Amino acid sequence: MDLTTMDRSELEKTFRQAMSYDEEYQKLIPLRDARNRYLAPAFEKTNDGIFAHNQQQAALKDPEITKLQAEIDRANDRLQLAENPVPIKKKNDRQTIIFTVILVVIAIVAFIAGKTLDFPKDTTPQRTITMVYTVATFFAIAYVIYRYFYWKKYKAALITYAKKKITELAPTQEKITHLKSQINEQYAENIAPFSVTFKDDDPAFQKVQRPYLAQQAIVDQCQAAYEAIPIDLRDKHTIQRFIQALHQDSDANWRSISENYLQEKQQRAAAIAQKKQAEQQQKLDAQNNTARKRNQRHLQQQHIHQDK
Repeated sequence: MDLTTMDRSELEKTFRQAMSYDEEYQKLIPLRDARNRYLAPAFEKTNDGIFAHNQQQAALKDPEITKLQAEIDRANDRLQLAENPVPIKKKNDRQTIIFTVILVVIAIVAFIAGKTLDFPKDTTPQRTITMVYTVATFFAIAYVIYRYFYWKKYKAALITYAKKKITELAPTQEKITHLKSQINEQYAENIAPFSVTFKDDDPAFQKVQRPYLAQQAIVDQCQAAYEAIPIDLRDKHTIQRFIQALHQDSDANWRSISENYLQEKQQRAAAIAQKKQAEQQQKLDAQNNTARKRNQRHLQQQHIHQDK
């Protein structure tokens, strides 16, 4: 592709294809993986397939990947447990029941003792027994209520913490996805020659091959458009500015919009540099003023001492 020979409509089409390159490539990945999964049983019976399979499995078992995956798995397990905390709730209920039963037993024993033992009324033993079963009963009721509200708050905290942990591990998940994507891309390169020689009359194969080839053609077009743009002008923000420039000028071509962009970029850089220089000068002037005032105060103090 030569941008200098394109008219406005061709340029806009090229720019839009370049901007959609990443998006279209992401659409290609699941189609490619589906085709590879279909071909894998036959491919991995060949020597090249055995090598590719062993290479893929060895890469997936790399300590870095397994360590990162273990962190993600623990976070997912924690969230699953938080959303359905049956084991934790059972433990909480068991603790509540045990402690409540102990308090109730103490209250019952104290109550029975107060009824069966012949203590004079309003004596210390009688008052002590009454206090024991009253306090035990009160604490049993209060403890059940406390554990009920404690569990509701604890359950909400479990979910909040689990979701926070998964959010914190988002960069880790992205890294794992990237590493696995690289492994799958290597496997795709290994299986590509086999896919060319595979029997074309297989309907099941064509069902996964046709969508893949169609999307691959789109990706190839987008990649060609992307690579036609100079390396330092390929970011989406810059390409979007080119599209806007095409809409603003009916006579626009690649040379005019690229030169205008570079000129504007230089002007912005010069303005930023000028602003920084002005800020530095202000800072330097402020420092000089402070130093001058300090020197003046010092001289005044010297004169005062000399006069004395």
